[in-house]
Amino acid sequence: MLDAQRQALKTFFPPGETAIIAVVPWLILSVGMGMTAVLPLFNISRPASGTPKKLLATIREVAPSTVIASGVIWRKLAEHCHSKKITLPPKLKGMTGGAPLSLRAFRMMAEAMSGDGSRMLCAYGSTEGQPITMINGDEILSETTLSNIARGKGMCSGRITPSCSLKLIQPSLGNVEHMVDSLEVPPGQVGEIIIAGDTVSPRYDEEEANIRSKISDKGRVWHRTGDLGTIDRESGMLYFCGRKAHAVCVERAINTGTVARTTLYTIPVEAVLEQHAAVDRAALVGVRLIHLGARTAFIPVILVVPRGKTPWTPTLERELLALAHGVKGPGAGTYPYRLVQRVLPYLKRGGFPSDATHNTKIRRDLLAIELEQRWGIVRSLAVNASLASTFPIQADPSALRAASGPHLAPLSPENVSSAVDCFIDSLADDAVTKYVYAPLAMNADANFAAKRAVYSFGCRAAMSISCVSTVGYEVTGKSEHNDDVSGVVVASSMWLPPGVSADDATLLMRCGGWKLPLKVGLAVTSRLQNVSSAINREKQHMLDEYGISVFWHLVLLGTLPSHQGQGYGSRVLKDRTDAVDSTDGGQWMYLECSKEKNIKFYEKHGFFVARTVFVDKEQQVPLFLMIRRPVVTEMAAV
Repeated sequence: MLDAQRQALKTFFPPGETAIIAVVPWLILSVGMGMTAVLPLFNISRPASGTPKKLLATIREVAPSTVIASGVIWRKLAEHCHSKKITLPPKLKGMTGGAPLSLRAFRMMAEAMSGDGSRMLCAYGSTEGQPITMINGDEILSETTLSNIARGKGMCSGRITPSCSLKLIQPSLGNVEHMVDSLEVPPGQVGEIIIAGDTVSPRYDEEEANIRSKISDKGRVWHRTGDLGTIDRESGMLYFCGRKAHAVCVERAINTGTVARTTLYTIPVEAVLEQHAAVDRAALVGVRLIHLGARTAFIPVILVVPRGKTPWTPTLERELLALAHGVKGPGAGTYPYRLVQRVLPYLKRGGFPSDATHNTKIRRDLLAIELEQRWGIVRSLAVNASLASTFPIQADPSALRAASGPHLAPLSPENVSSAVDCFIDSLADDAVTKYVYAPLAMNADANFAAKRAVYSFGCRAAMSISCVSTVGYEVTGKSEHNDDVSGVVVASSMWLPPGVSADDATLLMRCGGWKLPLKVGLAVTSRLQNVSSAINREKQHMLDEYGISVFWHLVLLGTLPSHQGQGYGSRVLKDRTDAVDSTDGGQWMYLECSKEKNIKFYEKHGFFVARTVFVDKEQQVPLFLMIRRPVVTEMAAV
């Protein structure tokens, strides 16, 4: 696959070119393609840390033929060159990817790259398959017109490359095992983008990922990108509409007893507001609100990061809302921008939360949580009374479950990634965690990848025996496309039942634990073993002292820092303790507490400290071994 990708990309980037590489995935590809790769004067594992001045300094020093960078870098460079009237050297080729640049950014880059032979390229692809499409910046500006946006076509991504086959399938589909013609949508309609070919990865290591993302087709394998798009009937060009999981489904009353469902796609809606001079970035978010008792509605809201020091005023808000509502053009028809109810400022330093690799893709799931916290999931907005007749109750049970906030559920394959993020964030300042991953402290990406590998194994292992409880928001849920897409886990507890240990050979083999040393490295593996050995020695003495032979083991419990102190940790803990207490005679329960301040929390639930272990005696890093006696409830007694 990698060799096929390398050969396909050589069409656009011939061997022998000197390229400044400012995005990590392209380092290996560029060298494999025979290019001379030059790193800019900033940490490319954190593209947002780069500055236009540092990139320009590298361009002047190296005189490259190509610059390959994340969208966050190009946006900064475009603004800088525009404000300082800077023109880049002639015959310079730039390429961006990860997430679409705004049309404004492309216009400013066109000014900066006006020299003879210069051009800006935009690639659409992913780790699993690239290049899918490639397009010049000039073509994007000519094809992505307001009239096209008004028809919901999104951002033009170009023509499909010869190395890749592409189809669009119905966006409402769940898991699909075999490809059939009836799944496809015709050109002009929005569908989920699937790809196949030698440049596309045929499978994942994890089988649940294959079930979700791979479709068999008579010996061929189609990969589901999770992206939405439409193909122009005349030009055959692909127009990108955003992620399937980020689309906002709105229900509205059109007649008495009649409900119309309309889906808003992120890229077309956001592109409208990003035309405005006061807007740096825009993000469409579906916010779950409650009105009129138990009624639930998803309200489409646009968040805006103002450009520079632009003040946010009621006048600007009205102006932007009018811009969203007033998009009209040839064939604009009924595309429902007018369903957007609010345009609100996002004023946090650094802008929208984004992905770790490109610092460009907006984490709309986190934005939805922030808005729900700001407004209150069960509190009414002032506008709710006027919206009651427009946005009726949703029949989907998942929406009703959400009425009381995050709901409790066993961990599902769709939410593993979010549960892992929950553990990573909640344990970030934990002393034992810092000790274990200290060898990777100077490499943020490797540190994050190692934690993700360890917690992913833990979640898969515990989930395989139905021992992970989570509390989470169905931010996307079934209400958007009637399929299972991941929500956001805000608290999670991971357990091992009696008779099963963390080093159980069956679990290690079945859930990929044997791969961990390869993924985290020898230094982290050694420290994990040190912690395990220190715990096991003292734990056995404790078990012997209390005569414990059968017990439940709470391996991990974590709550997102933004949700701590709100009772979510107690909910996932009680989910298991109440279940165990209701069994005949109850059972012992055991955990390791790594923070002294958390001891009182566990004591409220019946645990007490039986032993203290120091996993690093030099730095005095303690672990408190806590146990809980069997509790016999009335239900168990009966």
